[in-house]
Amino acid sequence: MQDSRISLNMKIATGIMATMILIVMLFCSYYIASESGHKCIDNTGENCPICACIKQCKSVIHHISDGMVTIVAIILPIIFFILTELPDIDQSQEQTLISQKIRLNI
Repeated sequence: MQDSRISLNMKIATGIMATMILIVMLFCSYYIASESGHKCIDNTGENCPICACIKQCKSVIHHISDGMVTIVAIILPIIFFILTELPDIDQSQEQTLISQKIRLNI
């Protein structure tokens, strides 16, 4: 009972975190797309608050995507190894007359 409650809480927390990351990435992408054609106060863009926000959004997206690449690069080989090394569930079960529901009346 306790293990299933912890597992359920972990699934909920994981779902919330994944949703939050997705929302942050979508809002950052939207902000970059909507403000990409703005006119800077000075042409250098050093004192422009919009350019500073765009730079920050690009940094957030870059850091999130780097983390995702690292996670995928580490986890995918592990999952592949586990799936290739585990025996098939259907083949591991021994077929008996009872499991096949064969009647033994003679």
